[in-house]
Amino acid sequence: MGENKFKEISPYIHQYDFPILNIVKPHINNILNQFFELKDEMMEKGINNVPIMDENLASVLDNKFSKVIENNYDIGDSFISTVRPAIYVQNNKDFKSDLHNHIDTTSITAVTYINPPKGSDGGEIEFPHPPTENYVIQPTEGRLYVFPGWLYHRPLKQNNEDWRISINWGYLCRNRPIHKVTKKMW
Repeated sequence: MGENKFKEISPYIHQYDFPILNIVKPHINNILNQFFELKDEMMEKGINNVPIMDENLASVLDNKFSKVIENNYDIGDSFISTVRPAIYVQNNKDFKSDLHNHIDTTSITAVTYINPPKGSDGGEIEFPHPPTENYVIQPTEGRLYVFPGWLYHRPLKQNNEDWRISINWGYLCRNRPIHKVTKKMW
């Protein structure tokens, strides 16, 4: 299973250790500037995330993400592509909470957070999964949350002015992924 400790939050939401803060920290100002520079253009296209433009940073993050997927999910020879890492930034004044999924673009979706709000400051990610469950996760820095592309989710509003940065990926494959430990097919 590799170096990224696995925790099953639900059959469709998995958590892994994913320490990337030291990799991302030197780029935070550039990430914020890039997000605000491209945000309006992307939202006009109906996209809330902005691709990471720094090729070196994107490559390092892609490699770390791909290793988690390859170590934990059986996709056979069905790999098609990894969606370039993208960023979404919000605070209590600049915020968009659309319930959505990625069924048209990814088989496996993942998100990690830089500077997530703590405790009662909000900024959770919600996974309404009727008819039986509604998961709300308070993101923790240093964790990667992985779920099937078809699972609906949304960021929830936060109560402070700090920038909550999320980095998002998708992994597209022809076959439905099977988790190597739980044996569940997504």
